[in-house]
Amino acid sequence: MKTLVTGGSGFIGSHLVKKLCEQGHEVVVLSRHKNPPALSDVKGKIEIIDFDFDNFTSHPIFKAIDIVYHLAWSSLPRNNTSNLILDLNTSVVWSIKLIEECIKNNVRKFIFASSGGAIYGQTQRGTLISEHLHPKPISKYGIAKLFVEQYLHYFKHHHNFDFVIARISNAYGERPKVNQSQGVISAWLNNIINDKPIQIYGDGLQVRDYVYVGDIVDSLSLMDQRITDNEVYNIASGQGLNLIQLLDIIKSQLNMDIKVDHIAYNSNDVSYNVLDTKKIEAHVNWHSQVSLRDGIDNTFKYLKAQKSNALS
Repeated sequence: MKTLVTGGSGFIGSHLVKKLCEQGHEVVVLSRHKNPPALSDVKGKIEIIDFDFDNFTSHPIFKAIDIVYHLAWSSLPRNNTSNLILDLNTSVVWSIKLIEECIKNNVRKFIFASSGGAIYGQTQRGTLISEHLHPKPISKYGIAKLFVEQYLHYFKHHHNFDFVIARISNAYGERPKVNQSQGVISAWLNNIINDKPIQIYGDGLQVRDYVYVGDIVDSLSLMDQRITDNEVYNIASGQGLNLIQLLDIIKSQLNMDIKVDHIAYNSNDVSYNVLDTKKIEAHVNWHSQVSLRDGIDNTFKYLKAQKSNALS
């Protein structure tokens, strides 16, 4: 099976590419970089195509593709300064052009990495958020993701094009883009390693659902099954923690004092986000396996080794 991954050199994408290779897929990665460091361990097993999404044109590789995983995106959830029109003209337009290319070349399935953390908006505290809840995103990032979700339903209706939407909660784990503050756990651990204070927005009572990157790619790798066709799935741990509780766990896990800066509340942040995963558990027997403490330990060791390598 020939599988294409956009964003394959990114945080989740690089882990997914490795997982797909282990499962025997022929993997093609569309990337802005010819030799992305995150894919060095699978370089001889995959095909990397230097691809400019800003000037999207047809490519012959699509004729041979069975499944597309679309993870490439131009903005981040916490970015409140990005221009909404620019977001729509990049990530959303890229996505539509990619979908149209897939339809033209009879790609069997399109798996879209959406955002369970941003797409639902403000929700009632104490309740698990199911896929049936009507999305009301409050961030530009969430709005743009919802645009693409809606276009997938449009293309299904008009072209019978099969898709899966994976609404991923707050991801963390090895190989994060720490220079982009990608994920609170990774950002905090990186600051701790570099003896910098961590940042807590507002009172720190925002509740989040954290899911380890290894668990995420396990779930994504199951979505080529027919039972998942044209479905929407939450990918999450189903467990909620506020930032103060998360900090206590990290302090306990690392057994060290941590400097904290309290800064103004970010208007892109929802106050509560914990996802219900019953649907994906029922359909493909997936649930998160890696405990938060083990995931934090894995991430901390990785970031610490990266710093040591950079200094040597």
